[in-house]
Amino acid sequence: MRVFLGVFLSWIYSTLVFRLLPDYITSIYPIFLVIYVYSSKFGKSKSPKKSSVLIIAALSLLILFLPYGSAYAGYSTLLNSASSTGDPAQRVVFISHAAMVVTGNGYYVQGLVRANIENNQDFSKFLICGAGACGETSMFEQACFQRLGIETMMVEFPGEDHAFIEVKLNSTWEVVDPGYSMILVSICERAAARVAEVGTIS
Repeated sequence: MRVFLGVFLSWIYSTLVFRLLPDYITSIYPIFLVIYVYSSKFGKSKSPKKSSVLIIAALSLLILFLPYGSAYAGYSTLLNSASSTGDPAQRVVFISHAAMVVTGNGYYVQGLVRANIENNQDFSKFLICGAGACGETSMFEQACFQRLGIETMMVEFPGEDHAFIEVKLNSTWEVVDPGYSMILVSICERAAARVAEVGTIS
């Protein structure tokens, strides 16, 4: 009963407090509980308590590191794919499209996801859960571009709640704002689009 309560509470804790685990991760806890019950009831170990502790410890470590391991493995694969993609401009386009896929939860599943997953510019959390908006997208893009050797900076319109990236290609700074389908355009073009969108910029 104590083990059941401990597993159940840790499940609730990581789901509600950390708020960074994808849905499939939370389903692992009940599976672990079943494994524990089965091993303690039907296992042939002469020391069920010791084996149970080892099982729980191993599974806890798995729960802790699996999201991070899979997230950073995916990030590394993305960078390897980008580095083999044509010239720097093509790499920028590649990463920009990837950024929109990664931040899909934040852009397209509003309400519950955005309300319950708060990244606060935490790169690891962003890689794991993918929830975010323009700030998280820009953070992700900037990290990718820097790893690919592309000079970059994060930009914001003064007084407005919007951020995007500028990259330096062939000695020219160009805007990368995939959320608005503005990739590799001039800052003047981006500003003009913003004026058309909201009427003015400060």
